Amino acid sequence: MFKRHKVKETLDPVERLLKPTLDMIYNLDRTEFNRWLDGVKLLYDGTQKFRKVQTIEEKEFADIDKTEKMAEFIETKTKKGKK
Repeated sequence: MFKRHKVKETLDPVERLLKPTLDMIYNLDRTEFNRWLDGVKLLYDGTQKFRKVQTIEEKEFADIDKTEKMAEFIETKTKKGKK
């Protein structure tokens, strides 16, 4: 008779993190908020740099892939020129 309606959770990660973030910054004054925001930006930039770092194997494979792509490019150019 009475059905409970499940609240559909949003899949957007930004919306999911909005409430905890608001709880963290709610009582900060402007100076503290600016310091907090600068720290978050630095953390984000740092994680982006870590993501771009390649392991030794990734670097080796990248060189091989680059060479293979260059060889394929040259091969297709020579085939087009012969036609």
